[in-house]
Amino acid sequence: MVDRRNVIKTGLAASTMLSLGAQARRRRSVRRADKPNFIHICADDMRFDDFYYMAQLRKLIRGSTVFGNHFVPFSVCAPSRASMLTGQHVHNHGVLSNQEPYGYWRYREIEDNTLAVWLANAGYAVSHIGKFINGYREIGGLHIPPGYSDWHTFHAGSNYYDFTLNDNGQYVTYNAGEYSTDVFVQKALDFIATAPQPYTIFLHVACPHEPSTPATRDLGTFDNVDMPIGDSFNEADMSDKPRPMQRLPLLTDDGKLAGAPGHHADICRYPAWPPSPLQRPTDQA
Repeated sequence: MVDRRNVIKTGLAASTMLSLGAQARRRRSVRRADKPNFIHICADDMRFDDFYYMAQLRKLIRGSTVFGNHFVPFSVCAPSRASMLTGQHVHNHGVLSNQEPYGYWRYREIEDNTLAVWLANAGYAVSHIGKFINGYREIGGLHIPPGYSDWHTFHAGSNYYDFTLNDNGQYVTYNAGEYSTDVFVQKALDFIATAPQPYTIFLHVACPHEPSTPATRDLGTFDNVDMPIGDSFNEADMSDKPRPMQRLPLLTDDGKLAGAPGHHADICRYPAWPPSPLQRPTDQA
């Protein structure tokens, strides 16, 4: 079974970036711009309830604006990312899945009319740091989509260790133990420290997408956190569920889908959550 402790650990790095970003902004002596700066942080496949265990993240968002009526238009990687970057529903932008002819194969046809381009036209310096639309690794090469003045995204390798980035039009390999989220955080801080005003950063980290590999320093952090398992987890009788869900095989003891090696629990049947307020951990910060 996929260990959700690792999923939560990998999410820690995203909240750390929020803290470091705030420190970097305080260090700057640049006069406040007339237009606001934007930092968009996107975690990959993070469950909505994981932040209950991330005290630093809860502290940072306390008192912030919460979009309580927000909905994910299509909970698959490429379609969802394309919606974020175009403001369109999937049936309008046409990125219907992660694979060819969709994914980046389709997105490249519309990338000259996206949020990055609109921001650049409004005078913003725009940076993308981290994961991009599925398929970019296969066909993107050293291409930098229009609108971006700073570009750092995966070209090859894994999502956590031993990877190659397209760093502003050059391939750079990170294979000396660097953790991808740490690399991306530093690039974001460097951009904040040097970017002209106003700026926008799209920081799209890989965590906590499976295989949910945490940084070595975070191993064991959540060993004392109970994994809540509801009645819907690995439910045997799916006769009252939609047909695509009925066709999914049960999980085996090692957390994989029977008959589908390499597919893990995070694409199957989630436990029933969230816990009641009395069960949620209290803020310690």
